[in-house]
Amino acid sequence: MIRRFVIAIAASVLSTAVAVAQPSSVPWVPTDMAEQRRSLNDDEITICLNKTSALVELDRQVAQAVGDTLLLNVKFVELSSHFPPYKYDFRLPFAERDLYVEVTNKCQALMGMRLSTGGIPAWLTVSAPYYRSRSVFAVADAAQADFAALEAGQAIGSRLGAPGDTQFTAYLRSMDANTRPQRVPYPNNEVLLDKVKTGSVSAAFLWEPALFLAADGNPENLGITSTFEAPFASPVVEFGIAFPVQDTFLRGLVDEALSVLIADGEIASIISGFPIPPSLAP
Repeated sequence: MIRRFVIAIAASVLSTAVAVAQPSSVPWVPTDMAEQRRSLNDDEITICLNKTSALVELDRQVAQAVGDTLLLNVKFVELSSHFPPYKYDFRLPFAERDLYVEVTNKCQALMGMRLSTGGIPAWLTVSAPYYRSRSVFAVADAAQADFAALEAGQAIGSRLGAPGDTQFTAYLRSMDANTRPQRVPYPNNEVLLDKVKTGSVSAAFLWEPALFLAADGNPENLGITSTFEAPFASPVVEFGIAFPVQDTFLRGLVDEALSVLIADGEIASIISGFPIPPSLAP
């Protein structure tokens, strides 16, 4: 509790104005489209949510817990775009310039940013992760609960560009053409999971929370009998809170708050309220 009090006192110095300069990595934005100065109020924080994310309600609860720890009132703004949503997914449906305008004009913090090498815009900085997940193989036949049990030519579905999909493709290419299964790409997890359910593919390689969300916490509802880890190095799928890169002080406060909430088990308790696997250990 003492640590929480110290963090909250530090948060009380947030009343300031931060200059915003357009980063060179973003295509030019007319000055009337993006605010040039942003106000950080001492008793309120504006946190943006990716409205289309499968984890949006988890993000909301984590954000509220962070705000409570900092003794700040949390104002939520839901971001949406003209792009169609991806069901059972976490992708931000924005081109980088549009995301820059949205964050600059509306957000002091943005929930649900995936921590990935080369995947975070240079004008953002991201907190420590509050949820760590993975990609897995899922099969309907319990006798194939291992990659080695999948037969030559057998269809394995994967979502294009999903975490680990590049490594999966490279692994298949490294196998003998006469023994490797066949990768069948799909545009989103909803279609992929439907193909698994109908037996169009024998297995799926996908983000594990997508499977649990679609199956209401029980993969057997989709006919999935087993899941197993990839036989190749697949990246951990981590989510943090993003801030404009100049807001290092605010990010530091939020990192401290997350550290307290994780140590106290409060983040784990929030996650347990959703039909997804628990956060992976660091």
